[in-house]
Amino acid sequence: MTPRPRLSPSLARAAVLVAGALALPALAPGAARAQGLLSMQGFGYPTGQLSTRALGTAGALGEFDPGSPLNPAALSYLFRPTIGVQFDPEQRELTAGDRRSRGVVPRFPVITVGIPGWRGTRFAVSASTLLDRSFSATRPTTGTFEGVAVAGTENTSARGAISDVRGAVAVPVRRWLRVGVAGHLLVGDNRVTTTLRFADSARLAPLADSVLVAWRGAALSGGLELIPVRGVSVATSYRLGRALRAERRDTVVARGDVPDRLGLALRVDRITGASIAVSWSRTYWSDMRTLGTAALRAQDGDELRAGVEALGPKFNDVPTQLRIGVAQRELPFGVAAGFPRERSVGGGVGVPLGGGRAVLDLALQRASRTLGGTALAGAPPVTARESAWLASVGLTLRP
Repeated sequence: MTPRPRLSPSLARAAVLVAGALALPALAPGAARAQGLLSMQGFGYPTGQLSTRALGTAGALGEFDPGSPLNPAALSYLFRPTIGVQFDPEQRELTAGDRRSRGVVPRFPVITVGIPGWRGTRFAVSASTLLDRSFSATRPTTGTFEGVAVAGTENTSARGAISDVRGAVAVPVRRWLRVGVAGHLLVGDNRVTTTLRFADSARLAPLADSVLVAWRGAALSGGLELIPVRGVSVATSYRLGRALRAERRDTVVARGDVPDRLGLALRVDRITGASIAVSWSRTYWSDMRTLGTAALRAQDGDELRAGVEALGPKFNDVPTQLRIGVAQRELPFGVAAGFPRERSVGGGVGVPLGGGRAVLDLALQRASRTLGGTALAGAPPVTARESAWLASVGLTLRP
């Protein structure tokens, strides 16, 4: 019978981290082969909850966009029943020292259904990705068998996300004021599998451990859009997070809060056929810190975005929409060397189909992520950079 090795210290440590849904160990040169770890620290990568249309402006139009589940007041722009779906693949490359790795992550980040109601009231239900945590990491390790160190390879992979299911309603109070409210359910799971394979595979069989952590939480949000003068709009929204639980086998293993979020945006439509928008938001990711251990580093993150949407050439006698934008933000979860910062530039196009009964939106962004902030005392110096291409394809049906 093939002898079974004892669980290595590194594998045992990984199992403990998984059970508590904790952050990955600090990024080190030995972990440079991990696929996209710079953006996948902690509880995952914040997708932004933005529609393809908003992504074409780097997110600047998010507070005004009914397809982006951020500001419920934006539903006032729904004039017909609407169904929206999108697909967002990301290709990324991580460089740490002299090592490189590549990875591809497919996402379906936003699905929306909106219905106009009585006297301008609008209703919508959406499902969007708050945090995506899909990665695979490989590193060399050493196991112990009968007191003898045996070389091997440890692979840790995660599949899962925290999703935001939102029900919202918007009401036009005045011609110059629109308000909206929404309720949120935060659900999802994350399965992390750690496999240890020994170099002497003839004598030592692989050892694997898999843990599933489920997420359950709730939040409330409200927003408004104010039009102080013709051609100028100001929008703001706030999400108030309630309790968020991490469960394993129906047992609560950690408690925290859904992160609060404050957003503020300005849109100017004084140029015929064009909209210029700038936005700022802060998400209080530190509300999730108690879901981890002292090893988890979480910070509140600011986002700055600016973009333009303008009428383009006609397609089947209906104008297309051209978009461009830039953005900068702080990613919420860090490593011993600091917190990642993301800068991105992108553009997109909206193509009407079926005489305006459908719209095909396309967007492409180039993102650069680098470590920033102050390193922990005693942490080794690490230079890491992650670059990514983020595509988005959205289809909106207006039957």
